[in-house]
Amino acid sequence: AWEQKGFEASLIRPDETHYGIALGRLYLAAYARQLQEKLTTSDMRYRYERRLVHIPTWRFTFPPAPEPEAEALWQRIQAMGVADPVLMPESEFQSLYRNPSKPQGQSATKR
Repeated sequence: AWEQKGFEASLIRPDETHYGIALGRLYLAAYARQLQEKLTTSDMRYRYERRLVHIPTWRFTFPPAPEPEAEALWQRIQAMGVADPVLMPESEFQSLYRNPSKPQGQSATKR
């Protein structure tokens, strides 16, 4: 039903007895507001959750080099796979980062 209304949706299982539908993970408040406006006009019930999750990140920097050398280095790094963007399904994110003993953020439900 969600996909028919134009939403990207993933089935998630936050625990052993419950299932849910995740409509996306947004990192910018403006995108979250846009999605919430779209949801408000969708006639679909939903719950909005705002969470603060600590996710470690790393940045690789290299000294300046002539473009051909920099391009060759970038190709080698990509071939190793370390520069690939980290993309994961919602269910995997939940299993890695969900901490039920420390809920953070806020939620709202459309009725």
